[in-house]
Amino acid sequence: MPHRAKPKQKNHSAQQFSALIFLALASCALMFSGFFFGSSDFIHSYTTAKLWDFGHFVFFFLASLLILHFGPQPLWYRGFIKTSLIALFAGLMIEALQSVVGRQASLKDIGFDLLGAGCASLWRYRQQNHKGKKTLWALYSALLLLATTPLLLGMSNSLLAHWQKPVLLSFDYALEKMRLSGNATISFQQYQGRAGAKIRFGDQQYSGFKLTETSTDWRQQHQLIIELNNLQETALSLSCRIHDIHHNQAYNDRFNHTWLLHPGQQQLVITLSDIINAPQHRPLDIAQITELGCFTIKASDHPTIFLQRIYLR
Repeated sequence: MPHRAKPKQKNHSAQQFSALIFLALASCALMFSGFFFGSSDFIHSYTTAKLWDFGHFVFFFLASLLILHFGPQPLWYRGFIKTSLIALFAGLMIEALQSVVGRQASLKDIGFDLLGAGCASLWRYRQQNHKGKKTLWALYSALLLLATTPLLLGMSNSLLAHWQKPVLLSFDYALEKMRLSGNATISFQQYQGRAGAKIRFGDQQYSGFKLTETSTDWRQQHQLIIELNNLQETALSLSCRIHDIHHNQAYNDRFNHTWLLHPGQQQLVITLSDIINAPQHRPLDIAQITELGCFTIKASDHPTIFLQRIYLR
């Protein structure tokens, strides 16, 4: 007698498929709530911000697969149009509701929605070969690569920052430029044979630069060093602030310090014990540093510095 195992195999496959459907439904429900609540609890860097944005693609990819599973279409282009239209109207509604609850609406998110829906329908009907479908595959593949490039660059920079530790910024690699931002005018160039950033401060109340996307765990080190050159012919008042992931935006809940910099080369040294003890009501968590920033206050003469290196030792 032949061995009859096929019914059991079919039941097992059906159970696995049902589990995948349930997992997709649960994931969509969880991500949908994230469109309106909780992003500030997770977004602390460029990389996590891009990953959060990419959640729109993942949600509409899974949601479109579910739509085509429960409401299948006989022809691929009908499924493609159906999911794309649903994604467009649902995306517009989500962005409108986000504006109501205080979140910022974004056309870029709608683009992610449409991209996820289109990729899902192309994948669902991948065995149907018709004229024009290969062109859509190529187009959506290129768009997906373009959409994921910022996220991939952010992840690459995070890996580089981990490898460079205890150096936080040295301008040895192009990816490091992602770590420096602010409302001051920043240009990356050479000065006296060294790579760095020429930073020209404005006359705003606070004009400066901030360092993010770098190593956040400063334990096992004793000092923070900032190497720069004051390009002014006069002294420059420069302030520094450092906060951790628990910062409540209060002045007394972070590290603050101001230097009077004379013209020429400078090496600013901050002991990590001073950073830890800076908040008034708690120790600052140097295992989860979120941001380091330097700024001027109402500098009407637009002073300029050349930032060379930031590191721990």
